[in-house]
Amino acid sequence: NTRVLFITDGCVDDPAKLAATEILKVGTGDAGNLGIVRADLRPLPGEGFRLGLFTVMQSTYKEPVSADLMLRHEDSGQLVKVIPQHVQPGLNPSSTLILEDAQPGKWSLTLDRPDGLDLDNRVWLQVPPRIPLPVAVLADNAFFLENVVRAFERSEQNLQLETDAAKA
Repeated sequence: NTRVLFITDGCVDDPAKLAATEILKVGTGDAGNLGIVRADLRPLPGEGFRLGLFTVMQSTYKEPVSADLMLRHEDSGQLVKVIPQHVQPGLNPSSTLILEDAQPGKWSLTLDRPDGLDLDNRVWLQVPPRIPLPVAVLADNAFFLENVVRAFERSEQNLQLETDAAKA
């Protein structure tokens, strides 16, 4: 016997998909809410350290609202980007942003607009440092293959030639 309770402010995409879940709506519904419902920050392949930011916003307001998303690199305390948002009622399409010359570490994305529920106004994101993948080439004539790996190494594609196959 399992019982699942979903406590929400009522901002649910499709309650029919939660048939085995008991939905408990809290609040009166009078206070509008704007929230970050999905977010991801990840390294992108290529030269330099580029990051891709993916976000999805949702709103219970009856009219479109505007707010700013504040992207901060927490390790350095630097505010990296202010991203203006124009959010329609309901679930909004995803948006993406590419950050050039970014840093690994702890990040936060904060919605700069007070509303009925503050808990969905901030997300924490973690980007691990790039660690090269060691690659050993075992071949009779390894010259060409070793140079292929070195080319990837020079272009920051996250590969590193390892001469000792046991370490690869």
